This record gives sequence, structure tokens and C-alpha cells, in this order.
Amino acid sequence: SSKEGWSAPRADVRYVEVHNKFQVVENTWLQIDDSRDYFGPEMQFGYIMGELFDEPVLVIKAAQGHSSLGGEMLPPGSEPYEMEDGYVYAGYGDSPRRWQVGATPTQNSWYAGMKYDQ
Repeated sequence: SSKEGWSAPRADVRYVEVHNKFQVVENTWLQIDDSRDYFGPEMQFGYIMGELFDEPVLVIKAAQGHSSLGGEMLPPGSEPYEMEDGYVYAGYGDSPRRWQVGATPTQNSWYAGMKYDQ
């Protein structure tokens, strides 16, 4: 397995992402895309599975798109949190997804945890 770190592609872990109706949107060797400023837990999972197994690993992520563990899938009891970027990020049941520190949030139809509740 690769020991070069997160940014190098892993030739032993294949990452496939599908969205609605199993449309393939990504099919590549597992790696962190430097052009993005985010990545999900599937990347860490795939990396660890690649370290644990000598056999090739296939990670299939099936998502509707624009879902996050810190948003739509946030479980009950999760508290809002403030980041250094000047925003407060929603806790379970809060709307909107984020608002500026010190501002009063303007609610909308989205709320943190809405897909968790479905």
C-alpha cells in the first residue's frame, strides 16, 4: 500500500461516487483533490481500509449530493459551533446552515438534521 500520505493517489483503493439514479460522478483512485477545500469521511475510511487490507479496496459513496454529516445528517443533541471564519454553524434543528457571529439567524426551509429525521 501507498505510504506517501493523503495527497498521493492510492493505487490499492478505488473510489466511486454515485448520485441520483446511480449516475457515476467520480471514478478514480482514492486521493484528496487539492482543488477542493473539503472532503468527507469516506476518504479517511478508504485510506484506513487500504492500510488494513492487502487486497484491493473499493469504496462506493452513494449520495444525493450536497449532503454532509455536519448538516443534513446531524444527529439530535448536536450543538451549534463557532469557527474562526466568523460564522456559527448550525446545531441539530437550527436553520440556516450558518450565520455570522453576533447576527440573528434567518430561518429557512432547511434545518440541520433534516435527513437524519427522515
